[in-house]
Amino acid sequence: MQKVKLMNRTLNNFFCALPFTYIYVDALNEYKVCSDARFSSKINTYDVSILEYFNSDYMNEMRFDMLRGYLSEKIRGTCIRCIEREELGLWARREKNIDYNIIKKFKSGKKLEPTSNTIKLKFGNLCNLKCLTCGPYSSSRWAHERNDVQEMTLYKELNDEISSASREKYGELYQESFDYEFDQDLSRLSYNFNDKFYDELKILLKKLRNIIISGGEPFLNDDFYDFLKWLIDNKYSNKLNMLVLSNMSKIPKNYKAFYDKFKSFKILISIDATYKKDEYIRRGINFKERDKNIKQIINDFDIGFYATMSMLNVGYQSDLISYCSQYKKYPSFFNVLVEPFYLQINNLPDEIIETYIKRHQNHRLFNSPMKNVDHFILGIKYLKKYDVIHRTCLLDEWPEFEKYYD
Repeated sequence: MQKVKLMNRTLNNFFCALPFTYIYVDALNEYKVCSDARFSSKINTYDVSILEYFNSDYMNEMRFDMLRGYLSEKIRGTCIRCIEREELGLWARREKNIDYNIIKKFKSGKKLEPTSNTIKLKFGNLCNLKCLTCGPYSSSRWAHERNDVQEMTLYKELNDEISSASREKYGELYQESFDYEFDQDLSRLSYNFNDKFYDELKILLKKLRNIIISGGEPFLNDDFYDFLKWLIDNKYSNKLNMLVLSNMSKIPKNYKAFYDKFKSFKILISIDATYKKDEYIRRGINFKERDKNIKQIINDFDIGFYATMSMLNVGYQSDLISYCSQYKKYPSFFNVLVEPFYLQINNLPDEIIETYIKRHQNHRLFNSPMKNVDHFILGIKYLKKYDVIHRTCLLDEWPEFEKYYD
């Protein structure tokens, strides 16, 4: 297969193959270029089918701009997470390799079909946790609790400061994308699984080998189980590798009926720290109960552990490594938080970094030239509001932040 590797940062440092090969639907039932895309297309699955979207003017405009090396506002806003991760020297989702025949087909005006062997789906935002590194877009609990009068009042006091810092860092359109999501009814989102979806999915399944399911929390969602049943009943499952991102607060329902029907079925468990620290970051999780759940399914599923790295857990990586070792697993630390920006690792003050290094807790972002301690302080202000709302205290678990908390 002829490939073109568009990695020359001088000519084109933002080309990505995903708009030409990949399909993703977010928790709002709207198509996005990928799961890391910030801007939504605002094209809904109820109005436009998968293949109609894939060949829409929205997608074609982005492809043309990428090929001619034009960093439009739409591309910058859509791809800002990858752009920032690469500026920080981190892993990014951007794919730089593409079959050149796809480019030729596009330039000739022919319609494209997704050619990726992987698809990622969200089954809405139904979730029982309220993680600090998440938000109402991916958690129905977040969406429900943000409408509480006390919570709205407290966060409103910080809203202008956060919005101003966001505009300064990313630009006006970026903040507008947050405002757009905020105006949506996020209390309970679900996916549009109609007949046309399944008809077009059959076309994609000719090439698909991997399905990634995120949330929300998939194991709480009946649509997820219906989807598994459809794959099994239509004899697709034995050719597919299924990867489910789960908080494992609940045991999968009737899992004996599906766990061995796929080529592989892996549960990637989201965990950010151990015990009280994890319960603070991932509000609603009971650390010991989750551990019991993991032990119950360990013999039937392949499991893994992954953390979202932020200023709250970067100084405690060894604790998580030690916990995961009982399962003969090593946690993945590749997913480094860029949003919300005020909880980023690279903004930690030098004296806190020195404390962590003395404890042999290291991270490449400790030496980042993109440090902004003002953003760290903004994060502390946010966490103080969080503590008032939830009757918690950050300093119980992070005494090293006391100087900035008081």
